[in-house]
Order: sequence, then C-alpha cells, then structure tokens
Amino acid sequence: MAADSRGNAGLNGPLSNAPGAASACTSGTLPSGGISGRTGSSATDIVYVSHGHGPALAVVMAPVMPYWDEGQFFAPLTERLVALGYRVMIFDSLSLQPAPEDLATFAHAWRQVLQGLGPVQLLAGSALGGALVQSLLASRWAASIPATLLISAPTQADSQLDERLGYMAQLAAAGELTAALRWLEHWVAADAGTTATIPASAGNPVARGLAPDGPFLAHRPTQARPVATEPLRDRDAARPRPTADALACERLARGFGLLEKLDVRDAVHAYPGKLLSLYGEQSQLVRASNISFPRTTRHLAASIAGSGMRPHTEHPARVWAWVQEHLRLTAQIAS
Repeated sequence: MAADSRGNAGLNGPLSNAPGAASACTSGTLPSGGISGRTGSSATDIVYVSHGHGPALAVVMAPVMPYWDEGQFFAPLTERLVALGYRVMIFDSLSLQPAPEDLATFAHAWRQVLQGLGPVQLLAGSALGGALVQSLLASRWAASIPATLLISAPTQADSQLDERLGYMAQLAAAGELTAALRWLEHWVAADAGTTATIPASAGNPVARGLAPDGPFLAHRPTQARPVATEPLRDRDAARPRPTADALACERLARGFGLLEKLDVRDAVHAYPGKLLSLYGEQSQLVRASNISFPRTTRHLAASIAGSGMRPHTEHPARVWAWVQEHLRLTAQIAS
C-alpha cells in the first residue's frame, strides 16, 4: 500500500464520501457525534484509517485489540478492495467514548457516527466489529447497504465463548495484561490439538502465571507505546494519566464484556442485503455453533479450512474467492 499520510478531520473538518485527491492512506479522528460535527461535553474523537479514494465506500469495524493497529488486521482484504475502486474506512471500534456497557447501546451510538458518511456499499467487521455490524443490520440505515462481510463474527454466544471471553476480560480487569494477551493469542490461533484449560483456581483475585506459554505476543507492540490518545473518562487533571498497559487492559475488558451473552440473530434476519460470514474451521473462539442464522440465497456462512480466528490473513486467497463468489463485488468506476 501507499505510504501513510496522516490527517485529522477535527471538529470543524468533516469527512465526506466524495472521492478526492487525497493520498492512498490517511488516518485521523472524527467527532463521535458523526460527520455533521456535533460537539459538546461528551463528544470525543473516533479513530479511523482510510485507504484509497475510489467512488464506492467500504466501512470496516475492528475487533477487540489492546492497541489500535492502524487497520493492519484487515490489510489483505483492504488491498483487494482498493484495487477494485473502493475507499476503505477502517474504524477502531473501541475508540467510541463514553463507552456503552451493552452492545445494543454501543451499536446505536456507532450508527449515529456512521450514517453521516454517506452511501455505504460494503459493511464489514471482524470479531467484536462483526458482532457490532450484525447489531446494526436491523436499522433503517443498514437496509440500504447492499453487501455485508463478517470475519470470525459471532451471531450468538454459547457457554464456551462466554467462558473464554469472560476469563480474558477478568484477567484484563485485574491488570494481568500479559496473561490476558497470552490466552488471547492461544485462542485466536488455529486449534493444533493442544489442550489448555482455564484453571479451576482462577477467580478473585486472578491467579498469576497460569497463561499458556508462548515466545511471542502478536497483540503486544514490539516497542513501548506512548500513552494512548483516547480521551480519559475521568478528566480530573489532578489524577495521574493511565499507562498504555492500563488503557490496554481497559480496552480488553470493555471489548470482551460487550460480547457477553450475545444474540443478534433477529438483526441478521431483518437485513435485506447480501451477507457473507466466514470463520476458521479450527477456531477456538468463534465456531460454527456461534454462526447461528438461517442460510439463504442472501445470507451465507462458510468455514475456511486450516484457519483460526484470522482466516483472511491465514488464507487470504480462499477468503477473497468466497467474497467474490457470494457478494460479487465489481470494479467501481467514478462517473
């Protein structure tokens, strides 16, 4: 992709859906009240990155991640979409503040932001981002979007998913970032037949040193990050600013908590457009039992063999073949 050119929409610099002469990749923030630029004491900035400047808009919602990765989680699909003439806006789902505690309220707040973007041709999301997207599908705004792509996105939680996400949320809430990330990395990977169970001794306080062994944590940055730029809930200047790791723990606990007892089947059923839900056949988190909506000519789910929670990065060609087969995305040409 082209070199990154950073920008900030600012409270007085609303974005639009019109193609322009911007560089191939820009990133920045926009008001949480939407593109109209609503301000107020509760308004905060939404974090996004935008690739390409084609005439069609694809909106992508990010999964739970401790640190915003500038949209790299979606890179294999971003490149293909930009090549087709899409402008791809990837949003940090957890940048929305103040943070709602339930998915329905979370989705309503995000709709207020996204509906100001103008016409959307493709709505996509991964994991939490995909659950958020599905929650949006019952809205009048989403009814006009012709295609939706979900990657490892649960429609309904079961006891195993609730247990595993809940345990990682508990670790993060207790400040055990390394343990939470090791469990996340272990469960995100394709199931290799190894057994790692949540220890019976885990509880309150969370036991230390019980995370799976691993030489590398892909979710932790290789270099120290500056303190995150997310607005603080407590704006009292006398209080010390949280560390980057403390903010990472807060993001994990909040994100996993939003998925507790998830059930967005009715929202998916109401969506009139084409929907494709892809998941890894060897996923240890989102499994076939969590993709629970009726398969029709419009709504399709498919597993990707040999993949865990990241089929689009582990087998991008297979994923793109499914996208083209079902969603039938075509080249977008400016009029």
